[in-house]
Parts: sequence; structure tokens; C-alpha cells
Amino acid sequence: VSGLAKTEQPQILPNHCDMTSKEFDKCVNTSRKSVGSEYGWKKSGYVSYKIVNGYFFYLLHLVNASIDLHVKPFYADDLWCDIFQIPEAKKPISLRGNGAFALPGESIASYDTFPGNSKTYSESIIGDIWESVFNEIESDIRNFISKNPSADLYMPPSTNARGDISLSYLVALLHNNKVSEVINLVYMARQEGQCSGMVKVKLFEDEEKDGYSFILDLLLSGKKRQNHIFSTNIISYTCFTKKGLSFEAM
Repeated sequence: VSGLAKTEQPQILPNHCDMTSKEFDKCVNTSRKSVGSEYGWKKSGYVSYKIVNGYFFYLLHLVNASIDLHVKPFYADDLWCDIFQIPEAKKPISLRGNGAFALPGESIASYDTFPGNSKTYSESIIGDIWESVFNEIESDIRNFISKNPSADLYMPPSTNARGDISLSYLVALLHNNKVSEVINLVYMARQEGQCSGMVKVKLFEDEEKDGYSFILDLLLSGKKRQNHIFSTNIISYTCFTKKGLSFEAM
């Protein structure tokens, strides 16, 4: 589903508008919040987000010329915060879109918004463009959900932008109790010198611990842990024995 979506934009006024650059930026952001709210989107800074069918959809408006749509299961960041031992990062919800410890979502599409000279856009045209863009976004979301109806079963891309095993993919596997597969993938990633993209440094210490290590520590700890960390649908205990991981139903 990833790719570039071209938005059919309303006609831009030929005459120059008298908004300053600062006024233009404010108008663009205010209009994104106003129009987006009509479609159920909430805005926090350059992030807009909504939850649909168990998915967390979010928009990143980093530059005026375009806006990008991403998606991940809503459970993903909750599970990751438990694994990475940062429960405080679960809120506010907007941090799932741009937080330092948020798992990356899959890129669905990019949409043209306000390319070129800001002086060519009036307030009404800005509103019309956002209306057109959000219409296309909603269509792409419906298309995505029709192809991926279950957020619990959805599998994100297995590798990240660097080509390393993705934490988002590992978390999705854990959610579906694919524990042995996760362990094998993490060991393989380590052998190949891959980077998880997430590192925690202990305060007043030089020791670093990456995301792969947190996952292995959880799975190979030797302690019994409630499996609801992985899936809310199965209540059991997980423990590591000499024969490997075993699951004992409660």
C-alpha cells in the first residue's frame, strides 16, 4: 500500500495574497485542525492522528509542500513500552506519532499540499486543499482496512529503512505469540550487526542497551511472565526452560 498519492488540488489563485510567511503557516495549521476534525482527526503540532478498527493512523506534516500518512496497530506502542520499560511513554496518545520511543508505522502515501510560493494561496484555497487532501486520505484508509481488516493479525514490513529487522515487526510477531521466530530473528540480527534503532542509556552510566536486548531479556529471563503482555486474547504464562520456551495455560 505504500507509495505516492497525487492529490487533485483546487485551482490556485493567480494573484498574490497578503499573508506573511508566519500568517500562512498559522493558517495552514489552523485549517488542518479544523478540516481534519470533521473527519475525526485530532491534531498535536505537526501530527494529526485517529484510531480506526484497532489501527493508529497518523499524518506527519513536516513541510508545507506535502503530508505523509502512516499506520500501525494501536496495541504496538503499548506493548513496546512494556518491553522497553517506559510505561510513562504511553501517554499522551499523540506521542505514538512523533515520540522519541514510538515505533515507526508503515508508510501508506504522501499527498501534495502547498508546494511553491505561499503568496499564491488564500485562506479559502487553503481550506479547499485540505478538504481535498483529507478526502483522499479517508479513501486510502478505507482501502487499507479492506486489505487488512484485522489489526491483531496485520504484519508490518519486516525490515526498517536501513534494512535491519524492524522492532515493529518483532512486536507484531510477539502479539501473535510467534516467540520462537522472534528469538531466531533477533539472534540473526545480532550476528549480522544490525541495529534496532532504539537504545536506552542508564543514568550516570555509560552502558547502552538496545531494543533487541530488551526483547531477548524479556523472553529469556527464566521468570514466569503473564503472556497478556503479548496478547490480550490469551491468558497464560511464559517461561524459558532448557528445552526452550513453553506456554502453560492458567
